[in-house]
Amino acid sequence: PDVPSDGYKVDWYDRFVSQTILSHLSDLTAGRFEEFAASIEQFRNGLMVFRLNELNIWDPAYIDSAVIRSHFDKNPDAYRYGTRYAYTIFSSRNDSLLTDFAGRWDSLHAAGVSLDSLRARYTGMVFLRDSSEAVDTEPWSLLPEMRPGEVSEEFEFRSIPSRLGLEQILPERGMTFEEAYYRVFSDLQPTLEADYHASLRKRYNIREYPKRIR
Repeated sequence: PDVPSDGYKVDWYDRFVSQTILSHLSDLTAGRFEEFAASIEQFRNGLMVFRLNELNIWDPAYIDSAVIRSHFDKNPDAYRYGTRYAYTIFSSRNDSLLTDFAGRWDSLHAAGVSLDSLRARYTGMVFLRDSSEAVDTEPWSLLPEMRPGEVSEEFEFRSIPSRLGLEQILPERGMTFEEAYYRVFSDLQPTLEADYHASLRKRYNIREYPKRIR
């Protein structure tokens, strides 16, 4: 439908006024209400501190990877995989389909059928393939009692009838740097924080009043 040009002018003017008011509303309110001004200042300071910590401590994208690599190289025994169990969980609300697939699992496992192929062939099922060394909770606690190619008894997984198929048992080994990267970075957090605080003390005349912190 045709809209009078005056309608566009009014709409443009209203948007301009609203945007102009919004852009100055915070400053105008802060100038009138002291408590609001104090809250805004604390919020801005908090954002600044968060950003500085993110750049210098928390975000690995901003940390020299050579520092992370050096820590990894000095502590190789700290970054190891224990015995892991590679498995596939298959689920379906169709009991006959789940039972039929369980009977075929040993041969499918032996043939090394890919996850994509399984999903394409068995459209009424859901598949999850992963590995874990944490086997102290169900259903993963079933894995140490199984052999590769074996299927577990039925259980509920995410409220769906499911079974667990063991693919292989992976022996203990050291992690590669890529595998351990985020774990190493996490372990470095206290050191990065201490180094950053030390650099700030060296650069600025900082006094701390811990008894005043609430």
